[in-house]
Amino acid sequence: MIQAQASDLITEVRQSATTLVEAFNQYRAAVAAYEGQNAASELRDDQFIGANEGLTTQELATGLATMGTILAGLTPKNSNDLYTIVL
Repeated sequence: MIQAQASDLITEVRQSATTLVEAFNQYRAAVAAYEGQNAASELRDDQFIGANEGLTTQELATGLATMGTILAGLTPKNSNDLYTIVL
């Protein structure tokens, strides 16, 4: 591997890690808003309009739970390893 390829690859991996960390943070903010607005009880299926049309409250809750399960699988060491390479 030549230096330019190595540099590009390293940058790509670091950018991917940064995007992942940003997604984790966005998810945590979304969960805080979801819980803070009592959306599990307050949202209705008829409020899913436009780009959200066709989804249901149950599907949204299931999606949130699935993302939470993924994050719950991260150990503190995993998180530290990831943050080490973030841009």
